[in-house]
Amino acid sequence: MSVCGTRQATAGEPDYEEARRLGKLLAEAGWAVASGGYGGAMEGVSRGAKDAGGRTRGITMSIFDPLPANQYLDEEEKVLNFFIRLERLIYGADGYVVLHGGIGTITELGLTWSLLQTHCIEPKPMVLVGEQWARLIEAFRKDCLIRPEDYELISLVQTPEEAVARLRERLPAREAGTRA
Repeated sequence: MSVCGTRQATAGEPDYEEARRLGKLLAEAGWAVASGGYGGAMEGVSRGAKDAGGRTRGITMSIFDPLPANQYLDEEEKVLNFFIRLERLIYGADGYVVLHGGIGTITELGLTWSLLQTHCIEPKPMVLVGEQWARLIEAFRKDCLIRPEDYELISLVQTPEEAVARLRERLPAREAGTRA
């Protein structure tokens, strides 16, 4: 499962702990976790998955050297830039979970949603966690030219537990940790 979220959170903060809980739940449901591989929510989701015995993968970028990958990765793939990183995170996943974040997270959300909308990638669940996304999507409904059926490509939930439940509704059960 590909997860994106803020790099700004630290252990003990709500965004980090939410990501950690999500990683644990995803691993318990049998999904490996892929993220950008750095700190913040990326570390939290990786740590949660590792705590539950799951597999983790981080896609880091050489343009950020010497920024280290988080310590909870089973595998780090270092790519040249953000475009290649997004390609790896999007095309290698069974689905997508978007946590609280900033410009990078919005970029990941927008590109993935657009690829789903244009059928450039096969249909996969995309779950946005948190009230902030509900407010943003409501602003889109009011002010943007987005077709009603395109909103059906995303699911809005409030908690990691709801996110995993939504993913389970949309994806078949699989052997623990077999794919992101």
